[in-house]
Amino acid sequence: MPRFALALAAALTLLGSAAGQSYPIKIKSVKIGFPHGPNPTQRDDDQTGSYVCKANTWAPVYVELQVERKEKRDLAIVLETTDPDDLGTSVAVPLQNLSDVEPGTILSAAELAFLPCVRIGGRELTVTVREREPAGANPTGGRQVAEPKRLSYVRSRDTSTYVVLSLGSRLPGFEVPAEPKAKDDYRPAKVEQAVIDNPFLLPDRWYGYDGADLVVLATGSASVPNFLTPLFTNPQHKPRLDALVEWIRRGGRVVVSVGSNAGIVASFPLLQEILPMQVRKDAPNEQVKNLLLEWVLAANNTTKTKQHGTLIAKTGTFSVANFAPQPGRGARQIVPPVDTVRENARLAVVQAPYGLGRVTLVGFDLDRSPFLDHPEKAQVWEQILRECGSERATQSGNKNNYGNYGGVVEDELATDIRQHTDSFASVPVISFGWVAVFIVLYTLLIGPVEYFVLKKVFKRLELTWITFPIIVLTVSAIAYFSAYALKGSDMKVNKVDLLDIDPATNRIYGHTWFTVFSPRIDTYKVGVEPSERWAAGGQGSSLVDWAGAGSGRKSSFFRRSYFYQLAQPGDATAGTFSDGLVNVPIQVWSTKAFAADWSGQSDRQAPLVASELNHPPAKPDDVVGTFTLNLPFPELQDVYLIYAGEAYKWDAITSGVPVNAYLDRSKLEPDWLRKLSSLSGFVNQPNVNPRSGTATKVSTGLAPIFAAMFHDEAQRNEDTAAPRNATLRRLDQSWRLSTLHRDEILVIGRVPIVRDQPAEDLMTDPASPSPTKLWLRDLPVSGKKREPQQGTLQQETFVRVYVPVKPFKK
Repeated sequence: MPRFALALAAALTLLGSAAGQSYPIKIKSVKIGFPHGPNPTQRDDDQTGSYVCKANTWAPVYVELQVERKEKRDLAIVLETTDPDDLGTSVAVPLQNLSDVEPGTILSAAELAFLPCVRIGGRELTVTVREREPAGANPTGGRQVAEPKRLSYVRSRDTSTYVVLSLGSRLPGFEVPAEPKAKDDYRPAKVEQAVIDNPFLLPDRWYGYDGADLVVLATGSASVPNFLTPLFTNPQHKPRLDALVEWIRRGGRVVVSVGSNAGIVASFPLLQEILPMQVRKDAPNEQVKNLLLEWVLAANNTTKTKQHGTLIAKTGTFSVANFAPQPGRGARQIVPPVDTVRENARLAVVQAPYGLGRVTLVGFDLDRSPFLDHPEKAQVWEQILRECGSERATQSGNKNNYGNYGGVVEDELATDIRQHTDSFASVPVISFGWVAVFIVLYTLLIGPVEYFVLKKVFKRLELTWITFPIIVLTVSAIAYFSAYALKGSDMKVNKVDLLDIDPATNRIYGHTWFTVFSPRIDTYKVGVEPSERWAAGGQGSSLVDWAGAGSGRKSSFFRRSYFYQLAQPGDATAGTFSDGLVNVPIQVWSTKAFAADWSGQSDRQAPLVASELNHPPAKPDDVVGTFTLNLPFPELQDVYLIYAGEAYKWDAITSGVPVNAYLDRSKLEPDWLRKLSSLSGFVNQPNVNPRSGTATKVSTGLAPIFAAMFHDEAQRNEDTAAPRNATLRRLDQSWRLSTLHRDEILVIGRVPIVRDQPAEDLMTDPASPSPTKLWLRDLPVSGKKREPQQGTLQQETFVRVYVPVKPFKK
C-alpha cells in the first residue's frame, strides 16, 4: 500500500506538471471549412456563424497562433481525426520559421505559410503544433510545442448541402427562391453561401476546394482590386492560384461575372485563358440602359424559354462586358438562347469547358446594381446554380443525413462503388450458422465434456488447470488454420479506374477506387501512380485517400493510426517524396477501401488521341472526318459516341485503327444512358420478389461508373429524386450532353474486366487494362524501384475521351 500511494502521488505530480506546462506556442482558435456567408445555417457554441465544411470532404482549417516564446526549431501544425474504420489519421503542414517573431505576436490564419486541410471522417478534430519530423516520419512523433486544441463536435453540413463559394465579394443579394411558385417547380434544397474575401485565405492545394460545389468570382465589388489584382499578379499567391485552376481542370464549376471592372479582368492572361470567351482588351465594356435576361429551361425532356425580366439602370446606364472568341475554342451561348435570339440581343452569358471543368462567363455584375435591385434576382440565381453548377443544385437533399450529430451518411453512388470493390467473390464467407454450430460444440467441449472426462475417467478435477488451456489453444489453432485454408494466404485487390482523356490540353485525369484484402495483420504504405504508358515523364499529381463514411462515434482511446504524406507547394521537401498514406493497419482477413485522384501529361510525340474531325462548311452543325485512339490496351468495348446530346451505339474501337465518325442516325440509342445505368445497378429499377415483396437493384456485376459520368442526365426523368452523387459531383459531365454542345464528340466505353489475375503481371504488362500501379509497401518516388505486388488483382477500366471538333479547313 505505501508503494501504491507513492506511485499514485508521483503520477498525480507528473499530471499536474504536464497540466501546468508552459508551451512556446498557443493555439488561440481553430475554424474548419470556408468562412460562412451572411446567413449561416449553423452556429458555434459562442453563437457566431459556423464555418462551412461538409462531411466526408476535404476542408481548409484556419488556425490562429500566439507566440509565447521565441522558437528556433522547425515546426508543423498537426491535425488528427478519424476515418470510417475508427482509425486515427494525421496530417502535418509546415510552419514558417518563427525565430524572429517576438513573444506576444498573434499569427492569424492569413499569415501562415501554408493553409492546413483535413478530411473529416468522424466528428472530432485535434490540432496541435509539434517539432517538425523529417519526410516519411509520423508527424505525431515530434515534440509537442503547443497545448492541443480539441474540437469534440465538428459542425459539418451533410454532403447533400450545395455550397456556393464566393471569392472576393460577399455577393450581396444572393438568394434562391424559398418556396416553389408552381406544383412542377423544384423546391430548393440546402443551398449555403461561403465567402473568401482575402486571397491569403484561399486553399493552396486543389482538394481544399473539395467542399465547394460552385465557385463564384464576381468582379464588380469595390474590394476586387484588393483581391483580384494581388491574386493574379503577386508571386506569393501562385500556389493558391494554381490550386484554384487545378480544381477547375479536375471538374470544378466556376462562374465569373464581369461588368464595371472588365478592364481589370482583361489584363490577367491566365484568367483570360480560363474564360470561355475573352474580354476585349481594346473595349472591355460598354454602357447600356437595359439587358434582357432570357433562359432556356429544360423539364421532363421538353424545353421552354423563360424571361427573368430585364436589367434596367435606375439612372443613366450600367456596364456590360464585351466578348471576343477564344482562338481555337468554341463556347456555348446561354443568354440569350441561340434558338430565340432577338434582333440586336446582347450576348450576356456564355459557357465552355476548361479541362473537365465548367466555366461560365456572365457579362454583367452579379454584386452590383442594377442586378441587386432586380425583382427576380432569386430566380436568376437559381437558374445560375442549375445551368452553371448542377441541374439538381436546388433539388431536395437526403433527409437522412445527420451531419455532425449522428452517423455521417455516405451518398448512394459512392456507397455503391465502395461496396462493389469490397466484394471478393473468390474469398468464401463463413455463414453465421456454421459459426453458431462451432460455438455450441466449443461450449460443450470446455463444459460438460471436459467435466465428464476429468470426473469419470481421470477422477481428478484439478487437471482442468492443464486441460482447459490445452483445449482453448487447440480449438483456436484449428479455427485459425481452417479459416486460413478457406480464405487463402494471398493478398487480393479489387480496383476500378475511370480515365478522362482531354486531347485539347494533352492531359489525363484518373479516378481510382480500390479495396485491399489482407491475409494477415499488417501495415501498408499506400500510393498510386499512373503507368508510364499514360503519363509521360513519370509521376503525375495524385491524392490517395480513404473511402467510406465516418461513423460519427467518439474515437477509441486505443485506436491505431496512420498518416498522410502530403508535399506542400513551394516547401523545400515538395520534390523529395510522393503523396500517399503511411502505416495503414489492416487486420487479418479484413479489407480496407481507398480512393485516389491523379493527373498527368500524355506524350506529345505519341498522343493518345489523333483527331481530324471538322464541321463541314455546308452543314456547320454536322461532323466529318476520322479520329484514332492510340490506347495502351487493344480494344474498347460498350462504346458510345455522343454528339450534340445524342448517343450513337458504336462497334468496339481497336487501338490505333482510325474511326470514321459518320454519325449514322440508324445507330441512335435514345435510351442509352438508362441502359448503361441499369447495367451498373445504379438507377433505381427495382427487381421485386413476388413472394416477399422486397425490391433490390438490378446489377450485372459492373461498377456503377457510367452513372457517375452523367449523374444528372441519368436522373432527368426522376424530378423528385435527390442527388445521389454528393461527393462525386466533379465526375458528372451531364452538361456536355446539351444539344448546343457541338465542339467535341464524347467517346465512352470500357475495357473487358480481368478477374483474379496475378497483380504484378496486370500492372506491368504493356497491354494491361490497368492504367495505374499500386504501391503497398512504399510510396512512389522518382528513381525508387517499386516492390513487386503480391497476390491477385481484379481490374475494371472505364474511359471517357473528349475528341475536339474544329471548323472546316480548306
